[in-house]
Amino acid sequence: MSGQGLMPARILFLLFLCFATPLAGQDPLLRVVPGRRIGPVARTSTLATLQAALGKAAAVAESLDVGEGILTPGVTLFPADSLRRAWVYWSDTIGFTRPTTVLIRSRGTRWTLPGGLTIGTPLARLVELNGQPFRFSGFGWDYGGRASTWDGGKLEGILGPGMTLGVTLEPTCQDSMPAGHYEAIVGDVEISSEMPEAREACIVVDELWIGFTPP
Repeated sequence: MSGQGLMPARILFLLFLCFATPLAGQDPLLRVVPGRRIGPVARTSTLATLQAALGKAAAVAESLDVGEGILTPGVTLFPADSLRRAWVYWSDTIGFTRPTTVLIRSRGTRWTLPGGLTIGTPLARLVELNGQPFRFSGFGWDYGGRASTWDGGKLEGILGPGMTLGVTLEPTCQDSMPAGHYEAIVGDVEISSEMPEAREACIVVDELWIGFTPP
């Protein structure tokens, strides 16, 4: 067969993303397909396959923060576009194979998960999507505001088999809370989404952590 009859890998990849899910109006490169892929990142992705599909400028290897000042090799997607930017963490940080987690954290991001979950989603909406209250870590330290287990709620399976969802939450009106109320949700403690102090703090999603479970 003549090489002229073959479509470049990048075009085939973009066509796949366009028809992989029925979500209309969303950037096909940012579609999260439950059980299959996180935008352009699948369980079998490598840095090489991402660069072949997106271009080298859209998948750049660099050091990523994992908390407490620790850095690890990772890949930044769409580094020049804050509305599409995401960070990919890997099990193999030398060959950049076996992705483990995709982090989304940019304000105004165009990434949207099932149920409309995105950066800025309020705590009340998270509880609604989960179908029940859940717990998260107290604020004010490196791992503050983290939620990942969902206490058996619907968010545990919202991304389908083989994928997990975690979030980092952020209070946005703690300065206007009554004296002593914010301190009740600070520190290395578990906080319930049902606590009055949590509802007072105008808590929203600040980060989305979308992971692949080990095979």
